[in-house]
Amino acid sequence: MHNISIKNNYFVLAILGIIICLMLFNPTIIIFILFSTILIIFLIITGIAIVSKPHRFLILLIIYVVFQNLIAIILAKNLGGSTSQAFILGKDLLVYIGLVVAYVINFKKYKITLPDLFAFLYLIILSIYLLVPSDAPIFAKLVQYRQLSTPVILFLLGRLMFISKERTITILKFLVYISVISVLFGYLERFILGDQFWITIGITDFLVSKGMESWAYGVGGLPGNFYTFDYYAILGTSFRRLVSFVADPTLYGQFLVFPIGILLFTKLFTGKKRNVFAVILLIGLVLTLSKGGIFALGIAIIFKIFRSKYRPIGYLALFFFTIITFFIINNASLFSSLPHHINGLFHNIELTIANPFGLGLGEAGNFAKLYSDGSSEVIGAGESYIGMLLGQIGIFSVPFLLFFLTLINFFRRSHVKTPYMRELFVLFAALNIGVLCSSMISESAISFISSGILYLMSGVVITNKTIQKEN
Repeated sequence: MHNISIKNNYFVLAILGIIICLMLFNPTIIIFILFSTILIIFLIITGIAIVSKPHRFLILLIIYVVFQNLIAIILAKNLGGSTSQAFILGKDLLVYIGLVVAYVINFKKYKITLPDLFAFLYLIILSIYLLVPSDAPIFAKLVQYRQLSTPVILFLLGRLMFISKERTITILKFLVYISVISVLFGYLERFILGDQFWITIGITDFLVSKGMESWAYGVGGLPGNFYTFDYYAILGTSFRRLVSFVADPTLYGQFLVFPIGILLFTKLFTGKKRNVFAVILLIGLVLTLSKGGIFALGIAIIFKIFRSKYRPIGYLALFFFTIITFFIINNASLFSSLPHHINGLFHNIELTIANPFGLGLGEAGNFAKLYSDGSSEVIGAGESYIGMLLGQIGIFSVPFLLFFLTLINFFRRSHVKTPYMRELFVLFAALNIGVLCSSMISESAISFISSGILYLMSGVVITNKTIQKEN
């Protein structure tokens, strides 16, 4: 045993000697070795988590989504913008590593469905558009590729995780709990801490690190969307929106739709706890003044009513909802931002008619305008996810729309035996319909933070169904 210990010590000393020599002659090599070592360790840990406790891996992603922006803001002020952006990209790296590891481990058990097929086809099309040369800056193309691919990447990750029904319930309950905590913090930052809290921790530095300093036009360098003037005609002043840890009211409002749906459409929570949590989250959603989030939830609730014994009430609710929607659209000028959302859809439809294959990645949407270097003659309008998609890839948006429609149809038409699965299928059908409708007038409706967890769990629940069918 003593000889073995001596040999091990010599081995360690030899490795250290090699590393020191490499540092003296070429420091880049040691940096590469250290990075590679960290990456390998990270891959091993991710693989172990996916194999042994995959639900914990998804819970980690949920925590990352909720706290990402708050941590990134603090990092931007204290350690610089590069560190802040590296932290944000770490979430995406985690997803891609998880996807690869899950595929390698579970591909033999994986049974392809129609939504999967359209998801793969859509990713291939996006990749081709990314590689095709265009006038758009490469950074803008990469940002848009990430934005457009996120929903299907997360869906496929969920499909490949093979999480049990019991663990799925654990994840959904955790999402509700962390959402309640986030709304309570939202009340704190909105009514007690105030704007100075965000200014002090460095939100302006955060926006600068993302190249979004033009959006920091609020008081003290706050993001402009912290306040809304949509109701100025009624209130006579701007209104401060609830932003919570996410530090973005539009994204946060969309994020809350999923946990609210869990409380309203399922029996995972019952009694007083369910009612209290629902009230907390609903008030939080209203205070975000997220039009897309409220619209998505309204559509989802109407769908849920149609799938219940109160179907006649559904027709009445749909009638009034349609009347209100048309009234708001016809009086869009009363709301400062609504005309931009409507224009975001119709302007890009016009561009698609003139350019059937789209303008190319990085040529439409809010990020295209933000990161454009002026080399493009025409940029498609923002504020509409579907519009932004059409503006960039034109008729090749069809696979994405078919992915959405087949996903909704899977949840809507599948026959399931247990009440638990029936509730979940109605929940996911309703929410996906709501998000799809909302994405027509809101670019933030579909993103990692706003609805990424919905796509992730949609994949998980479909895999639950396929496993149940095999058993």
